[in-house]
Amino acid sequence: MNNTGITEDQILKIAIRRIFQDDFVELKQEIQRLREEIVRLSSLTNQNELLTMDELCAELKLSKPSVYKLIREKKKIKPVQLLDQDFRFRRADVNRLIENSYKEIDEHLNT
Repeated sequence: MNNTGITEDQILKIAIRRIFQDDFVELKQEIQRLREEIVRLSSLTNQNELLTMDELCAELKLSKPSVYKLIREKKKIKPVQLLDQDFRFRRADVNRLIENSYKEIDEHLNT
């Protein structure tokens, strides 16, 4: 026992507990960094993904005629045409369409 009334065993246990806590905090931070990197990499991978017309309609919550209007009249999205009427849409283009529509809303509200 020392002046504080704590045994050497207790001091050792406290020191070990602190080391484990510090390691736990570092591990937790590293896991968070890894999760963020996985999200970043998966979003880059998804940018090259091709969506079918049905998938695009479901994602945008629009009907096929509305999507055709976006393609033909508004020229807001450009399909990749594989066969006569077999369209695919690049994920990056879809994301850009969504981002631009938010910008247009902001611009309209600010005028």
